[in-house]
Amino acid sequence: MKKYIVLFSIVGFLVSCKPNQPEKNAENVTEVPADSSTTTFVETTNDVKNDVYSQFNRLRLALASQNPKLITTFFDFPLTDNQAIGLEEVLKFTTTSKIVGDITLQKDFENNIANLFDKKVIKALGEISIEELKEKNVAQSKIFHLPNDNADYSVYVYTDEAEGNLDISVNATYPPSEDNEDALESAAIYNFKKDSNDKLKFKQVLMAG
Repeated sequence: MKKYIVLFSIVGFLVSCKPNQPEKNAENVTEVPADSSTTTFVETTNDVKNDVYSQFNRLRLALASQNPKLITTFFDFPLTDNQAIGLEEVLKFTTTSKIVGDITLQKDFENNIANLFDKKVIKALGEISIEELKEKNVAQSKIFHLPNDNADYSVYVYTDEAEGNLDISVNATYPPSEDNEDALESAAIYNFKKDSNDKLKFKQVLMAG
């Protein structure tokens, strides 16, 4: 796997609706710390907030739900070619999933939801502490591993409330080898930014190294 020296870092949650109950509103939730197997959310009576932290919480809930209608609220369609290419590049970083069709189009994007976002990354997002984000503007998940890969993976989230920015960075750290005496790192970064309506929207994918 191609190796990079890294600079950035970053993106689960299981959502379910009980029978005969109204579907939960993804915007009326608050974080519950994750355990080793899953992360859950509970509803709150607080008014919906549009700060970066609350919107990040709703984003990761949407990703965990795998509900296309929730996820696409964080994207503007049609995507640009560069945005679509960036999303596919992240998949090469973490999975072997394949995209079918043209994900610049909302219909094809929705049809590829299961392939677009790695499940391990989504689960790692559930380990991010909102309180730590508010205090430090950066928080990290636990380390996880991928099959047939000796790298240590983790997810970092960086926030800048003043600028309305959110970076979700999937990091890989490769141990020293015969070719490299020092550990090497690389990262694939989802960049989101608030739009003119104060809504968090996907802007681009950055590869750091």
